[in-house]
Amino acid sequence: MTHSKRAQWPLLAAVLALSVSMLACALFSSSSSSSTSGKYITEAVTAKDVEGDNFDPVDITDSFPPAQKIIHAVVTLTDAPNDTVVKAVWKVVDVGDSALNGDTIDTTEVTTDGSRNVDFTLKPDNPLPAGTYQVVIYQDGKKDRTLDFTVEGQVQAAKPTTAPPAAATLVPPAKATAVPANNSGYITAAVMAQDATGANFDPVGITDTFPGDQPIHTVVTIRNAPDGTVYKANWKVVDIGSAGTPGDSVTDYTFTASGSQNLDFTLTPESQLPAGKYQVELYVNGALNRTLDFTVQPPAAQPTSPPQLSGYILDVTLAQDVQGANMDPVGVTTVFGPGDTIHAVVSIANAPKDTEFKADWYVEDIGDASQANTLIISSQLSASGTRNLDFKLTPTSQWPVGTYRVEILVNGQLEYTATYSVQ
Repeated sequence: MTHSKRAQWPLLAAVLALSVSMLACALFSSSSSSSTSGKYITEAVTAKDVEGDNFDPVDITDSFPPAQKIIHAVVTLTDAPNDTVVKAVWKVVDVGDSALNGDTIDTTEVTTDGSRNVDFTLKPDNPLPAGTYQVVIYQDGKKDRTLDFTVEGQVQAAKPTTAPPAAATLVPPAKATAVPANNSGYITAAVMAQDATGANFDPVGITDTFPGDQPIHTVVTIRNAPDGTVYKANWKVVDIGSAGTPGDSVTDYTFTASGSQNLDFTLTPESQLPAGKYQVELYVNGALNRTLDFTVQPPAAQPTSPPQLSGYILDVTLAQDVQGANMDPVGVTTVFGPGDTIHAVVSIANAPKDTEFKADWYVEDIGDASQANTLIISSQLSASGTRNLDFKLTPTSQWPVGTYRVEILVNGQLEYTATYSVQ
């Protein structure tokens, strides 16, 4: 491994210390074989920290506070041959001083091979001036990508002091496979939502439960993605009962995108999605990054309109008796004695021929004498025109004390209910 450093930015170089730690299988071979020209850098992100033997990035971000003690640029290599040279050049973009803008802060390079993470770290002894910066990543002398980042907040630069770079640390290698894409940092967040708004596709109504007839949005946030990065969303069935087989693909979409932005993958059902459990798999350059689970609710019951009344019933009157050819009610009341015959006089108007009128008599509450809502008897008449109909309930024995009701139906549809009591 070779390690070099040049301080090229007079004002800030003295206050910055840069260290490189990397994964290697052991002490690097001194073989004189040269690197090939293939592309072995598969991922690169800036982060606030790393963790584990694999130097996985933690708190991936492109914005740092002035007091950030270490800024990490984690570069992922895959199947790199012996003597592959990786270089990081830290540069100023704009810190409000035109004399400094565009200057190189520092340069560090390492020679390595295999599949691993290389952790380039910038360690300022004092807070960095607010502004915009970048770290340019090279492989074998060719520029691979640029990671832009900012330092936010105004601070006064402290008196410069010189700090030596940390030594490179040799640690066991990663496995032969590349670092999983979900450690790449290109996707920094992903949520499901009812909608996305604005030019940035900001998620609206974040949730994991959706109706089956509405669009379902998966908003994916990417950071510092290089040109040609391919993102894919694959919507799959998990469990929808007999309506589908687990693992079946509902649909999939692919985007090619770069930089820092939101991507909106939208599933728009052509018809009602079956209720049940689903998931959307998110891929970066063909590698599974993460999976989001969601649920589709069964369709809401459609409200039913109340039935249209026939209009043939004008009124229902409870009485102790009726009189005359028109059966006019006599002794109108809703309270009866235990031995009374109960009349329900139904006044009808303009009923067509063969209209069916029916009276259903029910117990409501008579204590232990009978269960509630027990049907006592039904009677039915066919009638037409304008007249009174007399439905009567004659006791075969004493009525138990309690409450009762009579329901009047027209052509089988309930149109009127009258309640009464026996005392």
